[in-house]
Amino acid sequence: MVADKYTPQDIESKWYEYWIENKLFHSEPDAREPYTIVIPPPNVTGMLHMGHMLNNTLQDVLMRRARQQGKNACWVPGTDHASIATEAKVVAKLAAEGINKADLTREEFLKHAWEWKEKHGGIILQQLRKLGASCDWDRTCFTMDEPRTEGVIKVFCDLYNKGKIYRGVRMVNWDPSAKTALSDEEVIYKQSQGKLYYLRYMIEGSDRYLVVATTRPETILGDTAVCLNPNDERYADIPEGARVIVPLVGRSIPIIRDEYVDIEFGTGALKVTPAHDVNDYMLGEKYNLPSIDIFNDDGTINDKVGMYVGVDRFECRKQIEVELQEAGLMEKVEAYTNNVGYSERTGVAIEPKLSMQWFLSMQELAEPATKAVMEDVIIEEEYLPSAHHRFYREVTVVSVPLRFDEGVGLYICESYATGRPVVEPRRGSFPEIVGDGGVLYEDESATGLAEALEKILSDRALYDKKREAAQRMAEQRYSDEVCAKALVKLYETLIK
Repeated sequence: MVADKYTPQDIESKWYEYWIENKLFHSEPDAREPYTIVIPPPNVTGMLHMGHMLNNTLQDVLMRRARQQGKNACWVPGTDHASIATEAKVVAKLAAEGINKADLTREEFLKHAWEWKEKHGGIILQQLRKLGASCDWDRTCFTMDEPRTEGVIKVFCDLYNKGKIYRGVRMVNWDPSAKTALSDEEVIYKQSQGKLYYLRYMIEGSDRYLVVATTRPETILGDTAVCLNPNDERYADIPEGARVIVPLVGRSIPIIRDEYVDIEFGTGALKVTPAHDVNDYMLGEKYNLPSIDIFNDDGTINDKVGMYVGVDRFECRKQIEVELQEAGLMEKVEAYTNNVGYSERTGVAIEPKLSMQWFLSMQELAEPATKAVMEDVIIEEEYLPSAHHRFYREVTVVSVPLRFDEGVGLYICESYATGRPVVEPRRGSFPEIVGDGGVLYEDESATGLAEALEKILSDRALYDKKREAAQRMAEQRYSDEVCAKALVKLYETLIK
């Protein structure tokens, strides 16, 4: 009795369990050609998303194809600890339960982290099974299990001994909540409504002052210079070697001159805080300025300056604004919108901060990669990299005799971009896509295709005519500008 309705919940589960029980996805080394994919391990931060579905489906297609080709296919599943992201999730979970991470010992927190891993890692692996992933589940891994940990240590030591890994103080994106450095990819920039503060820096030995604009008045505690553009006529009369007094702090710092300063922005005078701004750090390196790190790892003020010790950075901002006003050192305050970086993991505003970190030298990888990019050959309409370019240049005519015409437009565009005519059947969307740049045939047999190829290859005048038409169509239909306009039009239609 055949069911009148397909029920994937029953059928797919049944057959997947059969595959697993019979170890149809299990692999052991043998004489066959090996074909192995180590799954890009999903983070145990939650559940899989659509990106994972797409990625793992593509991997599954490759694995099943390899098996059909007689290869010894092994797809290794697993999950990644993703320490920063997972810690943020665990901390948030504990907070919701009324538990403060700071009140836990390391061992107690790790217990909660492992419990999270077991729960969400298990969910992820079950989701992959539901997807039908043909993984060798006997080889399931976790990036913090013993073999992987040993492998990481071994590679780290090897790279260190080769001089590829080094340690140093560098400017990083610091997450004061997670107390860790973040990559640029983990920083989300959002427009934020804030204030632009105009502060008075008294010129030492005179009653004159420079007005400096900043969005972060709390960082005056770490100021080590004020920078002016040497071409700014407003400050031409300030002598070389002049110094200013940091407001409230009372520290004497030099006035330096560099064309880095934008004359048009603010007052044209820039406070330099090398420890808390990437660009200021570069100026500090250039002019041998000291760096004063004013923040603790949790974003509170440290004791290096002796002011506002232990105060949170944003509370410090409020207090400093009041005290600057009272001291007559605030010129004015304006509403200001700027981009502020936030931690993708914890949602708090990141802090540019000097930190001792480990770094991996990428020069050996970057040089050939940069060379490949810079020397790549791009044809007139900027469609094709060199590999495609060479392929199409080496052929006379292009034909892909598919049974169905869906999704075939790309290779026709590529052919036309290199001035190569196409030969396709007269059906579906082919007549519209091919246009004047190719030959269409009625008889979809091998004989019909052969006759169409012979027609264009034996008539030089016809071939040249179709080639010119192909190039013309590439410019008129498929150029970047035309495609961009069509896309904008589509978006506008959808919005309306």
